[in-house]
Amino acid sequence: MLLYLNKVEVCNARHLHTVVIDNEKKCAIVQDWVPWEIIPAVQLSSLTITDEMRNGQRVYTSKLTIRLQQPDIQLPSQAAFRLTDVDGRQYLLGLSERPYPACNVEETRPADPSEPSLSVLKVEQLSIHPMLRICDLS
Repeated sequence: MLLYLNKVEVCNARHLHTVVIDNEKKCAIVQDWVPWEIIPAVQLSSLTITDEMRNGQRVYTSKLTIRLQQPDIQLPSQAAFRLTDVDGRQYLLGLSERPYPACNVEETRPADPSEPSLSVLKVEQLSIHPMLRICDLS
């Protein structure tokens, strides 16, 4: 599955300790206020989700790619992300417990000075949960 995202926000995963997962609806209920910070992106970001069986357990891999406006982004060591797709639906990538999403920034400096440099934040999450849509409390 491929999603296009127009907003990506980050917080320290410890702020999600009260999130409840509804496995039946495949959604996360965020019960408390969370200090989300917007990650300034260039154009749309993308999220690719795949799944496979490992040792009899279904495992989901989510790969988030964000083209950054600024290369010097500061992320918490235990980051979680709130993703908003182009249709306004919100998803949660990462929870307050391990495994946390793995994050790295790749910088490209072209040999031709007329070409723009590019910084891309890549986030990868392995989980036994499918991509969790954020549900309302109601």
